Formats: sequence, C-alpha cells, structure tokens
Amino acid sequence: IGSSHLEQDKARLLDLELPRQIIDALALYDVDIRFCGGVVRDLMTGQLCWPHLDIDMASPMPPDQASAILKKAGLKVIPTGIAHGTITVIEASDPGLKVELTTLRAEYEPDGRHAKVSFIDDWLADAERRDFTFNSLYMTASGDIFDPFDGLSDLKAGIVRFIGDPKDRLAEDYLRIFRYFRFYARFGKTAIDPLTATALSNALTYIDTLSGERIASELKKIMEYQSLATITMMDNLGVWEALTGGQVWADHYADLLDLTRGHEGDNEGGQNAQPLVGLAVL
Repeated sequence: IGSSHLEQDKARLLDLELPRQIIDALALYDVDIRFCGGVVRDLMTGQLCWPHLDIDMASPMPPDQASAILKKAGLKVIPTGIAHGTITVIEASDPGLKVELTTLRAEYEPDGRHAKVSFIDDWLADAERRDFTFNSLYMTASGDIFDPFDGLSDLKAGIVRFIGDPKDRLAEDYLRIFRYFRFYARFGKTAIDPLTATALSNALTYIDTLSGERIASELKKIMEYQSLATITMMDNLGVWEALTGGQVWADHYADLLDLTRGHEGDNEGGQNAQPLVGLAVL
C-alpha cells in the first residue's frame, strides 16, 4: 500500500465517530486504548472494506468499568463476551457500526476451544495469546503501530506464521487449523514450513471437538479465495481425509476454477454461491 493511501485510510479510521467517542471517553480516565487485530492488518495492507468495517479495540480497563464509562458517555453497550473481557459498543444514531472492545488478557488451562482468562495491563502478553504474527498488530489512538512479532514483514513475504510454537497455539484452539488455511488462501505466497505442517497434521485428531457450524464457517471463507494451492495443501496434510473420511477430487476443483474464472458476477449472487459449489465439487 502506498504511504499516501495508508495515511488517508488511517486518518479516516481514526476519525470515525464511534471509535473516537470510545477513545475520548476512556481517555478521561487515562486509559490507553488501541485498535487491534484484523482492522489494523487490513489497514496496513490497504484492504479495509469501507464502510462495513469489523473494528476491534483493546484496553487494560476491566470490562465492567469500561461498560459503565461508555454508557455514561451515551453509548449502547452489550456484554457479548464479558467473561472473556469483550463488550460490543454501538452508537444509537448509527447501529450499523459497532466496536468489539476487549480487555487485555492472558489465557491459561486451554481445552482446545476455550481457556480461562485473567485481565492484565501488558500489551505484549496480550499479543502473545493471539494466533498469527500479522493478527497481533495494534494501532494507538495517535496512529502509531505496535508490531511485536514482525507481522508486517510476514505479510509482505506472504508467510502465515503462528506466534511461538505452532503446536501450542493449536492446542489452545483447534479451530486455528482452519484459520491457518483461510489466511494462507488470502495471504500465503511461500511453502509451509515443516514444523507448522507437522503441527497441523497432528492436530487433525482433535477436529471432532469443534462444532460443525464453526468448521463450515471457516471452510466457506477458505473457498471464497479460490486458492488451488491451499486446497492442495489441505489435501496433502490430510485435512480433507480427516473431515470426510474419503477421497477428495482436487483435480475437479481445479477444473471448476478454470470454468468460473472470468465469469464471476455474470449473475447476481454468483460470488455467494461459489464457496458451496467448490465444496460440492471437492
């Protein structure tokens, strides 16, 4: 992304009314609040989907205190995941825009899908619990970028890298198996490293602990990118075998891509149907 485009997008994001109201309300209590995760990643790659943004923010303030302050400031607050520190903040005048505000946290005693949490005030420790290096990006209210694991370099190189040991990150949440392939389909440019490949293959024995709805949601997102390299990698690592117990027709999927490329948008809704068509062909 060009520097001028980046600065324009950054200024536009920082000037959005709802995030600015949250920042201003918490600033009265000397609270450091930052944008985090996907919204920062997409900002830095020029892929923000205006005006429909998925905005995550974080602060060290406990969720109950943040809720009280934001309600006092006239904002609507929904305790969507308050046990894990997450509240959803909505402005009454623009209910289409929302912000997920999460308290900095550390996680322990994971069971492969959930973990116990403790609220903290350490930004680095909060970053360490996240999945991939480029999902641990933060941006301050003044526009400074905090990138503790060099995620921007990984994005530029097309590397999908777990933070720390892939085996440990997967054991914390086995849905990350599918998140890996989703992000590889979107950003991947290099071959998977052996340590990550082994960790993913070994984690497949635990996919039956995940709900079908969660897996289906990730599969649809994977298929949206129409990445034959990703589908083939999943086949080579045994993902499709683990899911279906039988053969997958990757060659037929390649034929489907040849047929459909250049024809997206010929009929309304074609883009929405494509992921399911791809899964059907596989």
